[in-house]
Amino acid sequence: MSADDVSVRMHLIGPHHRYDSSLELRRDARGSSAVYHVARGLPRAKSGTLEPQLPWDEIWKRLGEAGFFTLPDENATPECETEPVDVDAEQIVVDIVRGGQRHHFTYGAPLSRRCPGALRLMQTLRFLQEALAHPLPFP
Repeated sequence: MSADDVSVRMHLIGPHHRYDSSLELRRDARGSSAVYHVARGLPRAKSGTLEPQLPWDEIWKRLGEAGFFTLPDENATPECETEPVDVDAEQIVVDIVRGGQRHHFTYGAPLSRRCPGALRLMQTLRFLQEALAHPLPFP
């Protein structure tokens, strides 16, 4: 894996496991790609390769500028630890590999959280919805 290679997997698990989907973004020597996968419970959503509405270089740049690649886990953020969370709410699990280094973080109930990490995660997901012109099941 070269220093420029990136792999991102965002896994969304819905309340009470009613739905389950993931978004995978990749960048390597061959280029960049986005693949959306529906595992359960989203009858109107379709799995498949997504074509971005923005150039890939712009997408990767904006993810970096937003601090997405270095978001802390909710348990490592004091502001998030003090917020009450519905244990049956949605959960987003993110795995990132950049230049051979792995980073992992999780946020439960990011829609209702006001801590900085959850807010940045939701802003990033909204940006990806627009950039990929796809109604991901993230608000």
